[in-house]
Amino acid sequence: MSGTKKLVTYALPYANGPLHLGHMLGMVQSDIYVRFLRQNKQSVVFVCGDDAHGTPIMLNAMKQKIAPEQLIADIYKDHKLDIDAFNINFDCYTSTHDDLNAEIVSYAYNKLVQENVIVTQSVSQAYDEQEQMFLPDRYVVGTCPFCGALDQHGDHCEVCGKTYSIDALKDPKSILSNKKPVWRDTNHAFYALSTQQSFVESWVETAHLQSSIRNKLGEWFEPGLQNWDITRDAPYFGIEIPGRDAQYFYVWMDAPFGYVTALAQHLGLSEPSKTFEAWNDHEVTHFIGKDIICFHGVFWPSVLNSVGLNPPKRIQVHGFLTLTSAKMSKSKGHYVAPKQYMAHLPADMLRYYLAARLSNTVADIDIDWNDFMVKVNSDLVGKLANMCSRSQGFIHKFNQGRLSDTIDQELINTVMQIQEQVELEYQQVNIASVTKHAMHACDLVNQYIDSHKPWQLAKQGEEEKAVYVASTALNAFRYITSVLAPIMPEFATVVSDGFGDDAVGLTQPIYGQPVKHFSHLFKRVDQEQLDLVSK
Repeated sequence: MSGTKKLVTYALPYANGPLHLGHMLGMVQSDIYVRFLRQNKQSVVFVCGDDAHGTPIMLNAMKQKIAPEQLIADIYKDHKLDIDAFNINFDCYTSTHDDLNAEIVSYAYNKLVQENVIVTQSVSQAYDEQEQMFLPDRYVVGTCPFCGALDQHGDHCEVCGKTYSIDALKDPKSILSNKKPVWRDTNHAFYALSTQQSFVESWVETAHLQSSIRNKLGEWFEPGLQNWDITRDAPYFGIEIPGRDAQYFYVWMDAPFGYVTALAQHLGLSEPSKTFEAWNDHEVTHFIGKDIICFHGVFWPSVLNSVGLNPPKRIQVHGFLTLTSAKMSKSKGHYVAPKQYMAHLPADMLRYYLAARLSNTVADIDIDWNDFMVKVNSDLVGKLANMCSRSQGFIHKFNQGRLSDTIDQELINTVMQIQEQVELEYQQVNIASVTKHAMHACDLVNQYIDSHKPWQLAKQGEEEKAVYVASTALNAFRYITSVLAPIMPEFATVVSDGFGDDAVGLTQPIYGQPVKHFSHLFKRVDQEQLDLVSK
């Protein structure tokens, strides 16, 4: 593979509450991709972090009667526990509230000013006369203009799911004074996206994008790109804009620079100029959910180009993880927390189940716990682990726990015919296909064991032949484990330890060496466990 240094990112989760399994879907997908690249000796930096600014965080902190800084610090620790539990191997997991991020965003903003792509425009905004302050959208509540639901925020209805502009809200009132706001003009800084359309169109044509995503982005060009408001008036929990009194960067301006900050922190850089040089020394791939396509595919590449940074080479988009066919939502209480799952089942099982459903499309994936039980019991217990457990006894009983000095190379060659296709599927992030190839290889090995019947050979006094068959099967098991190592890293580590080598990226069989006795590589999932996970 190419020696180009790569930077892979996953979209920053919002620091306003716990993670759910929907977040883990994208993190697992990107982590699998990174582990595959590293397995193939590619230089990769893998980063993410908490998106820690914005009005919802202010409101949540206000509700809990704590400072926003305390809220995001608590959330950060909670997020990290879940990420580590699922073996997501980020090189750096940052927070956009880090001082370095403020320096980098301000540095980038000054470059935008120098490039004359920051313009000042007047906007009309809700204003609380009693509190004498402009009101962010979520500081205004009222009646939804679509469904009539009461006490909805000024930009989004939690009941019908519709979004709207704040001036469409019926019977609006300030959450601070309970008074009806008035409308006043205020000057905001806008990024002149309208002047950058030709660049963005060119980037969309040349970047590595799924065809459906390229088509979706194309819809934004038809009416013409509009300037993007990057300003929020106080009160706002965020980064103050240099040279603008009591105004802050809109969260969608400072959040993506968290990718840049995370790279700097990983490399030990503290100067924005050096960080920019480091960014341009890497080929960037963003993994994101389909709900933030426009931002990452239109606004962000343009801003990067305007400040002298290379736009991403690739954007890989995944769909939502649904639960009983409905999108997981923390605000609606419709989700499963990673901790809830991990209390009853191992991470590798869910990593495998998600991988088996993750194609290169943006289709949603619905969690069906009964399907989960059938899938992992069939593939991981009945095929993969069973291949090992039904073979290892012969080498421990008849060959002092050592593999034979020769194996059936014909079977190994047949099993390893999947190698080229598997590598291609990993590169294309078509991970479901990888699992299919791996399970097909498991079927071949289990059929080999069935046809050669080592238990019968042992009964007939042909212990050497039984060890030969078992050693062949265990070599195949070791290879298939290496294929699945990016998907199930914990399992691969156990197998590596058992074989006394690095069972990652293996293409050569081993002979004559001792192998530990594996016990309970995977235990069958039962209904009681599922009931505890999904309750």
